[in-house]
Amino acid sequence: MNSAEVVHASERQEADRIAFVEQAHGTAHARVFAEQTLRLYRRAVVQRAAPAGEKTFRLRLLGSYCYLKRYLAGNCGSDSSR
Repeated sequence: MNSAEVVHASERQEADRIAFVEQAHGTAHARVFAEQTLRLYRRAVVQRAAPAGEKTFRLRLLGSYCYLKRYLAGNCGSDSSR
């Protein structure tokens, strides 16, 4: 699997996780989950702490991070009553 495929697969997995949280707990909870996860992933990538120092795992984190950034940017004005 090449780098682009690893990133894309990670984005799809993160999208599935967010969709599950939205369905189970609502949009507001999904946003909080996304914000918390985004901070954790960013910290891991910046610090390059194990296992984020490993190339494939790092690419997965970056793919998830990018998806979460887009998710949060696209849902800034979403209705949280879901």
